[in-house]
Amino acid sequence: MARTSDDTRQRLLEAARSIFAHHGYEGASVAAIALRARVTKPALYYHFGSKANLYEALVVETLDDRWRLMRAAAAQGNSLEERLTGVIEACFRHAREHREGTRICFSALFAAPDEVPRRASFMRRGRRNFEFVAQLLREGARRGELRRDLNVRELAAAIYSRVVANSLAEIIQGSSAPPANARSAVRIFLQGAAADPRERGRRRRAAAPTPALCRTPGPARLAKRPVVF
Repeated sequence: MARTSDDTRQRLLEAARSIFAHHGYEGASVAAIALRARVTKPALYYHFGSKANLYEALVVETLDDRWRLMRAAAAQGNSLEERLTGVIEACFRHAREHREGTRICFSALFAAPDEVPRRASFMRRGRRNFEFVAQLLREGARRGELRRDLNVRELAAAIYSRVVANSLAEIIQGSSAPPANARSAVRIFLQGAAADPRERGRRRRAAAPTPALCRTPGPARLAKRPVVF
């Protein structure tokens, strides 16, 4: 059976994912990737143009997969607790099932500025995933589920760091936290951030304008950027 163009492309992605994950960007050669994929080097250049493009395609694929899973998980929940728990569980599962891709993403994140290609494009997608968590918190704030005196981006950084830390632990230790830990983490987080039920009722009746929590933070608050992969 003749090998299709899509099949060749997928073979190259799978081969490159393994080699980049274990040897890094500089340590991976086009010849080794083509050999592992059982294709020719011209085939690699035909589909991706360069090693840099192939590396970028792997990082983008991993971050986009995580993005889709996060959105799907959040859509299944009603309360903020259910949505955040679903998002973290989805990220844990993704790290466990795509360990090599996650390793490449973290390598890109912590690499020196010129160590990997097109790092800025990776970071844009990482920020997009982080902003999705921030948006869930904004929506929770509008529904009166969070305290009004807290900043939404700082809260997003606190809960998203749980995702980043556990994904990193998955790579290093080879085991991820079970879903129960995600539920526990969200409950502990919300114990400090959740609005008093009586306050939530008063806010609904008052129909107040945009709460302080949802205002755009000033430069001082944004000085320390969270890890957003």
